[in-house]
Amino acid sequence: VILQVVERSMPWSGRAKIHASHFSELNIDRLDKIEVLTQDGTCLSLIAFADSHVPLDQIRICAEDIIKLGISEDDQVIVRKMDPISD
Repeated sequence: VILQVVERSMPWSGRAKIHASHFSELNIDRLDKIEVLTQDGTCLSLIAFADSHVPLDQIRICAEDIIKLGISEDDQVIVRKMDPISD
């Protein structure tokens, strides 16, 4: 899923808010981890929270995580289910 980054008002690092409808599309459950990938390949894993007030085309993350990704607010990112690490 390709979404536009918007800075969250709450500064909690490691968490992302996406529209609730994306949970079925990404095949994730509440509090599952997602991967957020930038165009240059930077990846950050975040805990997903459903929020029906977040527009369908947005992902909301804190300023600290936006800096870690090396992007700006309004940039687009790819959001996907984080694959579990196998032994």
